[in-house]
Amino acid sequence: MLRESTFSTADYHLKNHLEADWNEIPVEHITIDSVNEWSRKKRKQGLSWVTVKNILRTMQRVLSASSKDRKPPFSLNGLIIPERDKLQVRINSRNAISFSWEQASQIAVQVHKLELAATEKTRYETLFIVAAASGLRCIGA
Repeated sequence: MLRESTFSTADYHLKNHLEADWNEIPVEHITIDSVNEWSRKKRKQGLSWVTVKNILRTMQRVLSASSKDRKPPFSLNGLIIPERDKLQVRINSRNAISFSWEQASQIAVQVHKLELAATEKTRYETLFIVAAASGLRCIGA
């Protein structure tokens, strides 16, 4: 009962990250210690902590679905993220681009002036207004 995009992402996580590393490991051996070891390996391969956590959420969903009590064998609360990496995430978050309500309204006005179909104009205008209203930020743009 997942959206198509969520299913696609989960499928990617399974095929490209989880199956190769965890397929032969019995569920009872999956502990927060083994998860922390795996996450350090993935970070060394260049994955961000956000990506690692998203992959682990996929893993939790799969393991929860197959367990009797519907609970994963580990909690992300036990994930050990080095302080330096936590600080870097905070710095990146502060540097993220965000739009004020006024800026989003100005962008929407400019979008309305573009030579696009009415439905596309409405879609893009709505996108910027909702992004600003929700506080959505864009890192690395």
